[in-house]
Amino acid sequence: MVRIESYLRRNDRSFLLFEEVESYDGDDISIPGAIVLTIDGVEVLTQELWTDVNWLWGYLIQAIDQCRQTGYGETGFPYQPIQLEARTMEQTDRLKVSVFAKGVVDNQAVGSADEIYQAVAEAGLAALDEFSRFVDSDNVPVYSKLREIIESWGVTA
Repeated sequence: MVRIESYLRRNDRSFLLFEEVESYDGDDISIPGAIVLTIDGVEVLTQELWTDVNWLWGYLIQAIDQCRQTGYGETGFPYQPIQLEARTMEQTDRLKVSVFAKGVVDNQAVGSADEIYQAVAEAGLAALDEFSRFVDSDNVPVYSKLREIIESWGVTA
């Protein structure tokens, strides 16, 4: 089972699920938050790895897209020495997702590639909807491009 949740980091350093955010009056360019990615009970991405969540979603979508196309995708985190890798396991329908961060976190899990792609598609589209609600329309073209990438996967969300 794959679960992905997106959180906004509030000024008091607590986190709130995107769908529970009533209004956002922060920075349009850098939205603080976290993505929590759990694959078969293993948390690969956690709230401890919070960053500019709007940028992180873009990077994650691009890395997963690269993995879908070539069998391997990677990305760094905005402004942090954290690396995320997605790799298709040879001759299987499994995908290994790893996060490397010096001295902080070293998480990895293997799960169904179809379930991971489906979860990223659903949560990614939902996050893009929330970003469009949070920020002004100047940033919407970036979100539209990311939406096109997800839709090219042919995954129904």
